Amino acid sequence: MERARKILVAGVLSVSILCSSARLAATAAEDNMYGGGSGTAADPYLIYTSQQMNAIGENPYDWDKDFKLMADIDLGDFGGSDFNIIGSPGKPFTGTFDGNGKIISNLCLTNRDRLMGLFSWICGGEIKNLGLINPHIERGWRHTAGALVGLINGGSVRRCYVSGGSVTACCDSDSIGGLVGYIMDGTVSECYSSATVSGAMAFVGGLVGYLQDGAISNCCSIGSASGGQQVGGLIGSIKYGTVINCYSAGRVEAGVYAGGLAGYNHEGTVRDCFWDRATSGQTGSASGSPKTTAEMMRQATFVNWDFVDVWDIIEDESYPFLRAFVPVVEVAVDIKPGSCPNPLNPASRGVLALAILGTEEFDVSAIDATSVELEGVGAVRSSFEDISAPASGSEECDCGEQGPDGYMDLTLKFKVQDLTQALAVTAADLVEDEVLTLNVTGVLTDETGIEGADCVIVVGQVPRSTVARRWDANGDGIVDMFDFGLMAQNWLETTIVE
Repeated sequence: MERARKILVAGVLSVSILCSSARLAATAAEDNMYGGGSGTAADPYLIYTSQQMNAIGENPYDWDKDFKLMADIDLGDFGGSDFNIIGSPGKPFTGTFDGNGKIISNLCLTNRDRLMGLFSWICGGEIKNLGLINPHIERGWRHTAGALVGLINGGSVRRCYVSGGSVTACCDSDSIGGLVGYIMDGTVSECYSSATVSGAMAFVGGLVGYLQDGAISNCCSIGSASGGQQVGGLIGSIKYGTVINCYSAGRVEAGVYAGGLAGYNHEGTVRDCFWDRATSGQTGSASGSPKTTAEMMRQATFVNWDFVDVWDIIEDESYPFLRAFVPVVEVAVDIKPGSCPNPLNPASRGVLALAILGTEEFDVSAIDATSVELEGVGAVRSSFEDISAPASGSEECDCGEQGPDGYMDLTLKFKVQDLTQALAVTAADLVEDEVLTLNVTGVLTDETGIEGADCVIVVGQVPRSTVARRWDANGDGIVDMFDFGLMAQNWLETTIVE
């Protein structure tokens, strides 16, 4: 159960605004305020430090630009009134902020603008791949707040999370959420929050306070939510819009209109959503299906959910958790140890040897050997032995003939025929003399993911049976008119110019 916890915990505004992207002054890059870049999609401003992060908020002329976070940042040195919130009711953020899988910790905001969060207001902008750790948002009279975004109006938040911390408000404040306060129109997808959320008035949700229009999908909340009325474990109130494939498991308390998943639903669409009846302390909800804790830890409960690319679960141990936030360890891989370059003969009936290399920092005994796959193909056998050393170069296809280096490696053998059949479908250039990058995936014994890659060069003639497999478009083992029909359809779809 402890392992499961580690994986998992990782008055409505009536104003309107015209989203503007007009530039007001010279670029901040000219003033050396950021760590590099020019603010375009191809060359975003790079953010390495808390000072550079704070500089975004003090330069509204850059709120239509693109940013990328390059390192974890601690904002603990900024007091509640010191950090510059990004965006404002008069000029929202319309650019893109890519968190790049990094985290921002200890954000503290107290009694600030009417819209509070790391981003006050986004309008057509996008926030993605970002984690907030231990934020504290404290607000006074007539405010709307979320730890990440105060209000979304025609923008999106994707693959973001809030872990721990709190979002609190008093007096006439409304629309308070762990992640987002208010969604006027926009989307939130593959996000979660475990923050404690509380408000004195209405529209308080563990993830989102108020959904006027737009969509929330593949999200969850495990933090508590409390307030005066219209309080829900996931969302406080839904006016319109859709909520799909979401769940909540935090405690909910309210004077009236309290719900395990949603406090109130006017005319919204809620589909395939669930809430834990025991942990919420609620017997009802405006939307969603109540489940026992045991049912919430079984994949069969979550009908129509994607447990291949979006969600994962440890059966009978954890609630569903988002794959986007499962940590991944990069490992060094050596195909055909002692050989350089690495040949792959598609006609071979033997095996291809591969080693996941141990180092001073990485102990390969932590790998679940049965989980390791090469291009989706499982190994036929494995063993632990010191057989090779990491390549000295930094390029993906660098290889060497180094022998043992004193660190244990995990060696695995894969049937060449199984690998060739898999590559016949996925590889674009399975022809002689082509260089292919082969990807290795797996998990450690604590469910942390691993991934790595090495290159091979195709030697010898590719068997005709392997080439024919590429034409088997529907994968039924037979090349016939159905396959040619599918290929013709795909060709038409990719060549039509609007």
